[in-house]
Amino acid sequence: MRVQRIAERIIRVEDIHDFNLLKTMRSGQSFRWMVSDGLVYCITGDNVVRLKQKQDGSLVVAASEEEWERVWKTYFDLDHDYSQDAFAKIDQTEVEKRICNVGRGIHILKQDPWEVLASFIITQNCHVSRARKIVGELCNRYGTEITNTDLGVKFKTFPSPAEILKHGDDIARMGIGYRDYYLLSAAECVDSGIVPLRSLHLCNDTRLKQVLERIVGVGPMISNSVALFAYQRRSAVPIDMWVEYALIYLLGGGISLRKYGDLAGLMQQYIYYYVREGAYLPENR
Repeated sequence: MRVQRIAERIIRVEDIHDFNLLKTMRSGQSFRWMVSDGLVYCITGDNVVRLKQKQDGSLVVAASEEEWERVWKTYFDLDHDYSQDAFAKIDQTEVEKRICNVGRGIHILKQDPWEVLASFIITQNCHVSRARKIVGELCNRYGTEITNTDLGVKFKTFPSPAEILKHGDDIARMGIGYRDYYLLSAAECVDSGIVPLRSLHLCNDTRLKQVLERIVGVGPMISNSVALFAYQRRSAVPIDMWVEYALIYLLGGGISLRKYGDLAGLMQQYIYYYVREGAYLPENR
């Protein structure tokens, strides 16, 4: 991977292997991104970036070299080898091979644990468009405006646990139903240290998910989402309705993602993308 400065706060990143920006952002991991005039905007913490991916796979990025190295290279997990060599060693059906081919280019984002936890709590059982709207409204209401950007578009941070607790009564009027109680419960657990997100990276996979599931409303789907999308535990598999449907109707119910080991989380993302983006459309959706 080579980084070249081409203008003030504009860099070109070349020699990127097996990374597709739009596939990655459309794979259901993050709700904090947008596309405008062919440009992709992503947000994490108090950082915003604008990107465009060229046909040769290179990226044109509105960021400094320092910001790219410090934030975005890690966020997009560009140091990890996503080649298909490891999948070739696994006994796959023709359908599984086709899923891998369609999903190729998806990376596992490395996101903030609190943002992943809170986002999946308030969007559980929601379609993607509704989920993005809910998360966007939460940030617009209670986040802090990001001022260290000259991209010409205003963004706000994801509200902290303390900010969520401060506005508890107002959140109850957001229209997210029973999820408001779960969100406030999570904010209390994190803010008080009952669930120490900053130190959970020291736990093994099982313990990490057990601690997360102390929170009211957090079950295997959400704990696996946090394990995979925040702590990059690559064997974690968050099974939502799309993936469950595919496992039953597309793969015949006889496929266990466990055989993929540390590739299970990525394979789950491939399946989600394959079904969600319409590469496979069940007749009885």
